[in-house]
Amino acid sequence: MSESREAKFMFPHRCEYFPRFHSQHVSALFIEEYQRRGHIKNCTHLENSRFGGGGWSATEYGPDCRKDSFHKETVGGGRYAFYGCPEDCRLYEPAWKGKAKKSLRVWRWSLQRWISGFGKWYASLSMPVQVILALALLALVGAPWRETILEGLRIIFGK
Repeated sequence: MSESREAKFMFPHRCEYFPRFHSQHVSALFIEEYQRRGHIKNCTHLENSRFGGGGWSATEYGPDCRKDSFHKETVGGGRYAFYGCPEDCRLYEPAWKGKAKKSLRVWRWSLQRWISGFGKWYASLSMPVQVILALALLALVGAPWRETILEGLRIIFGK
């Protein structure tokens, strides 16, 4: 790629409804250029989406906001001027934040599965074993009532 990146896409972009291109590559170039110029934000809701491709229609690609907040204006003749993201977009969320949220959701789900599995295992134990495990865990934690717990364990084991 050349160092001096000339503008390949006009601003505002004239299109039928939203910018559509015949390849993902050109769509990605459009998004990259509009982000570099500040017209499209690097947002978690931005996607390089696929449109059409069913039946007799050709597959096209273009930028897509999952919150439907791109700014465009009618210029006449069924054509629109695409401006990109509104400058004061209330739905903007940085891309890194969306990735972090997604990984936390996955981590939280696996933690919930582990906790529920542990709970089911613990519930399957007999009552005396549950009491012994609970008292042993509390004794290991070193709570202020440690002596009381140890005394309870001595009573259970008869020592």
